[in-house]
Amino acid sequence: MGVVFETEISIKSLLYGKKANILGMSQDFLQGRTRGISPVYLIKNSRNNKELNDNVKRELLINSEHDYLCFSLVMGLFCGVYNLYNYMFIPREYVDYIAKSNIDSNYTKDFINNNKDNIYKYSQDKYGYDNTLCDNILNSLFDCTNDSKLYSEEFIHDLGKMLIISYINDKEFNSCEELINIFDKKVSEKNKYKNM
Repeated sequence: MGVVFETEISIKSLLYGKKANILGMSQDFLQGRTRGISPVYLIKNSRNNKELNDNVKRELLINSEHDYLCFSLVMGLFCGVYNLYNYMFIPREYVDYIAKSNIDSNYTKDFINNNKDNIYKYSQDKYGYDNTLCDNILNSLFDCTNDSKLYSEEFIHDLGKMLIISYINDKEFNSCEELINIFDKKVSEKNKYKNM
C-alpha cells in the first residue's frame, strides 16, 4: 500500500508540482486526497495566485463538512501562500466568515508587526523560542516552499487562532493568550453541543 501511495504522490508532483509552486502552493498539498477539497482541482483551475485564492474561498464555502484542509487553506489566505498541510479544527462560522472576506497577507504582516512584542513573549514563555527563531518561523509563512518543517509546529496553530480571532473580532487585545482562549472557548462550546 505504501508503494502505491508514494507512487501516486510522485505522479501528482510530476504533473502538478511546478504549477502548484508557481501559484504559491506547496507540493505537499498533493498528498493523497480523494474526498473533500481537492488541491489538484484547485491547481488545475487556477491561472495565478489570485484565482487560486478565489477558488480556495469558493471550495471552503461549498464544502459544508469540515474538511481536513480547512486550517491549511485558511492559513494560506492569511499568508498569501499555501505552505501548511496539517489539521486544526476551525468552527464553521469562522471558515465561512474568512472565505467571504478580503483577507490577504498584508493583514497578517501588519498583525505580526503591530503585536511582535506580545508574540515574542508568548513564543518564549510557551515554547522557549528566542526572538530569532520566532522571526524565522513567522517569515517562513510567506514564502512558498516544499519543506514540511512547519507542519508539526504547534506555534503555528496558536498563531492561526490569534489571526482568526483578531480578524473576526477586530479588537485590541492584551496578550496572545487572550485571543487563543477566545478561540478555544468557541471550539469547546461547539464540541459540547455536538456531544449532546
